[in-house]
Amino acid sequence: YLFHDQRTYRRYFSQHLIDVPYRRALYLKKGGPGIVLAYVSPQLPVDLRHECTHALLHASLPMVPLWLYEGLAEYFEIAPDKRVYDNPYLSTVRWNARLGMLPKLEKLEGKTGVSSMSGSDYRNAWAWTHFILHGSPEAHQELVKFLEDISASTPPGLLSQRLRQRLPDVERKLAAHFRGLKR
Repeated sequence: YLFHDQRTYRRYFSQHLIDVPYRRALYLKKGGPGIVLAYVSPQLPVDLRHECTHALLHASLPMVPLWLYEGLAEYFEIAPDKRVYDNPYLSTVRWNARLGMLPKLEKLEGKTGVSSMSGSDYRNAWAWTHFILHGSPEAHQELVKFLEDISASTPPGLLSQRLRQRLPDVERKLAAHFRGLKR
């Protein structure tokens, strides 16, 4: 549903989504494929890419771990030509990698609801997603196998354990990926 302005969207939101924290755009899993709610604004393309990523994941897989669900949405919300090098999270993640402040995937895997996700959790989920997609072919292959297991309704286990088994030094590789990332 696309609302013509924020005022109309807010009115609808307050009347029909009483128990839902306000968001500029939202994907709701409501019977069938679900719905995306947004309003016309300069951020509309970003909002639609983010929320439609959620919709596509729900339509394609029986479940997705919360951190990956949000990490992929954060990754794909950026315009395609800017995804690799121009995400607003990148400078902070690179700085943290230089300082040895690495996000722990296990901590993200312990998050059970969107309300438990902080801004840094969204950034860290994006960082792991970026690394898995661009930083290590082995990590990318493991993500593909992980998603195939989910699609086949095979218990996938934790991606952190799968990555550590395949790449025992995965956190060092994560840090090196962001320290060395250049156009």
